[in-house]
Parts: sequence; C-alpha cells; structure tokens
Amino acid sequence: IGIIDDSPATKFTDLFIYHNDFGATRSFSYGDGYYMYLCDNGMIRTDSWYGSETKIEYMKYDPENNSFPIQEVTEEPEPMKFELRPFEDVKLEK
Repeated sequence: IGIIDDSPATKFTDLFIYHNDFGATRSFSYGDGYYMYLCDNGMIRTDSWYGSETKIEYMKYDPENNSFPIQEVTEEPEPMKFELRPFEDVKLEK
C-alpha cells in the first residue's frame, strides 16, 4: 500500500508478501513519520523522522531465518518508482 504522488520513487506505508501456502501476509506496517521504498537490488529502505533528523535503514530478506535484518551499505541502492492504482480502481476476482 503506497502513496500516489509525483515523487521520483514510490513511498510505501504497508508491505504485504504473498506466500503460495499462506496467501497474503502483512509484513510491514508503519505509522506517521515512516516511509518504505523498494530498491533496485531487492532491499527495502525505511525512512523515519525524529524532529528534523531523518534516519535511513536498509533491510533485505534472509530466507534461512525468515527475517529482514538491517543491512550495512557502502553505496545507497536506488529506490524504484511503481505505478499504483487507487483501491476503487482495483477489481478483485473471486
């Protein structure tokens, strides 16, 4: 679930992962002051604000532990832009 705007990268507020056995599962859900971005190398970038200070962290899925540990990066990966549609435009099939 993301924000439709003119930003160069898509801002997400919630991320769901679809598993063949379990279906859609909410993996991340943040409140005010947090955005997530999907990066070109498979990492998830989180931006959070504490007053005027911005904290940026990167996570990547670890299949062995089924987790998203924080990653140290030497070069920041590029957040990507996705076309999002409002919910009223989405038709669900039964």
